[in-house]
Amino acid sequence: RSAIAIQRRFRELNAERPRDGQMRFRMGFTAGDVVFDAASGVHGDAVNLAARLERMAPPGEIYVSGATVDQVHDLERDLFCFVRQEQPKNLSRVIQIYQVVIN
Repeated sequence: RSAIAIQRRFRELNAERPRDGQMRFRMGFTAGDVVFDAASGVHGDAVNLAARLERMAPPGEIYVSGATVDQVHDLERDLFCFVRQEQPKNLSRVIQIYQVVIN
C-alpha cells in the first residue's frame, strides 16, 4: 500500500509537469529470506529478485513476484494483474510476475 501511495503521489506531481520533467520510478518487490550484515548490507535471493523485478517494470509501475501475491489476503487479490512468467538471469526457477494495479 505504501508503494501504491508513492506512485499515486508521483502521478499527481507529474500531471503538473511537462513530460521531460516528470519523475517516474520503477519498483520491484518479492517475499523471501534476506541476510543483513552491518558491514556489507542486505543480501540474498529475495534482494536479487526484487532488483530484477524493478528493472523489468515499466517506469511508474510496480512489479511483484508470485511469492508476494501468495501472501496477500484474498480480499486484496484484485490489486494484482498477471504479466508473465519468466526465469530471470542467474535464478534456477521460473517465477510469476504481477503488476500492481494503481488507480
